[in-house]
Amino acid sequence: MRFIFLSIVLSFAFLSCKEEVQKKEFSPEPGIKVPGIPSYIGAMPQPEYNLMTPEGIALGKKLFYDPILSKNNEVACASCHIQEKAFADELAISNVGVSGNDLKRNASALFNLAWYEGSFWDGGSGSLELQALGPLKHSDELAKPLDTLIRDLKADTSYQKMFLAAFDTNVIDLRKVCYALAQFERSLLSFNAKYDSVLQGKVAFTAVEEKGKALFEENCSSCHSGHHFTDFGYHNNGLDGDLTFENPETPYWGRFRITLDSADIGKYRTPSLRNVIYTSPYMHDGRFTSLGEVIKHYSSGIHHSKTLDEKLKTNKRFTREETLALIAFLKTLSDENFVTNKKYADQ
Repeated sequence: MRFIFLSIVLSFAFLSCKEEVQKKEFSPEPGIKVPGIPSYIGAMPQPEYNLMTPEGIALGKKLFYDPILSKNNEVACASCHIQEKAFADELAISNVGVSGNDLKRNASALFNLAWYEGSFWDGGSGSLELQALGPLKHSDELAKPLDTLIRDLKADTSYQKMFLAAFDTNVIDLRKVCYALAQFERSLLSFNAKYDSVLQGKVAFTAVEEKGKALFEENCSSCHSGHHFTDFGYHNNGLDGDLTFENPETPYWGRFRITLDSADIGKYRTPSLRNVIYTSPYMHDGRFTSLGEVIKHYSSGIHHSKTLDEKLKTNKRFTREETLALIAFLKTLSDENFVTNKKYADQ
């Protein structure tokens, strides 16, 4: 559910589990080896209470694509998180939930999620396990009564077998549903872009890509930093100047909706720029349809407010040539294998 105190409300729902949310470096015992993580990324973090297994990932994948999770049995997680869009969608604001109403945020892309400390644009959930409860319970998203969901899963013999294989128990409950979904989401790894091939010495950037890379490092990398191309933080990037208070769902509130700290008004999570050519439209409300529009915003469209990030108070005006070079570099972050890989697809 997406309202003030989201993280607190979701935490209460899981208090009966009494599991300490700690992360450790990925260990293959128990668990599985995770191929495709380059050495410059480092070990994959995951909670000790929900280590990944092939069976857990397979169950999570089936749940992710199954409309059984929705009240009308017509909407799945994958309805808003489409592989060809790097598990985002093509809508500024999604309206494909059970109610047909517009939601308040753009659907986030799903990849390399193990490295994030919070889910949702405002970080309202502290783990992927807790995050799964949000769309399950939200009246405009999946909205299925949780007791009905568990009853339907128990009645399905294929799920009976998969839960047993994943968790070594015949008990099917909400906690295991969320754990399995989290395992599948953590398995969505994307480190096979041209950028990665360059770092591994397999190919080289073109001259225009090199120019774009230099421009990016000078002007963009303070927030879109490191090999994940995000600092995992929250920033007001000048989308709006009038941060009006209306109600808890007002998009202007940003991170403030969770922390109630006025310094967080209008701040949203820095998205990774990996796969950015697949994830349009852009920003938390999907207001920009192209990378050119995004760069134009940072060049000449920033609105000033009390919480505007200090780094954006003096902005660079990009020429057309520089804009094209930046876009050329951003395209090298595209992982075509990720958006076409059948192991992530519904089969």
